[in-house]
Amino acid sequence: MLVHEAGEVARPFLEQGFQRHPRLFMVQPPSMERASVPLPKEIEIRRWSEQDYQSAAAVITAAYRGHVDSEINDQYRTLSGALRFLNNIVRFPDAERSMPIHLLWPSTGVRRV
Repeated sequence: MLVHEAGEVARPFLEQGFQRHPRLFMVQPPSMERASVPLPKEIEIRRWSEQDYQSAAAVITAAYRGHVDSEINDQYRTLSGALRFLNNIVRFPDAERSMPIHLLWPSTGVRRV
């Protein structure tokens, strides 16, 4: 499907009752440098750890509740799906990703890794 122009093959699917949903992607051009912005004291950046799975999965399911992505993928709809999603991206990151996974989370103190 990806080899076709956008919308080229949509008609047969729409005729069969499929729905189209617009997608918005956030992209940062490779040439763009990261801005160094001071973090508020209640934000902590640290390396991902095993203890983060449950709470992160709960945030994912809550954030996607009622969103179209949760209708088509249990990785956003259920706690077990979100845990599977997190496990996949933490343990099997894409070959292009060279940065370690970090967690941005409200905290009572600031600790940077």
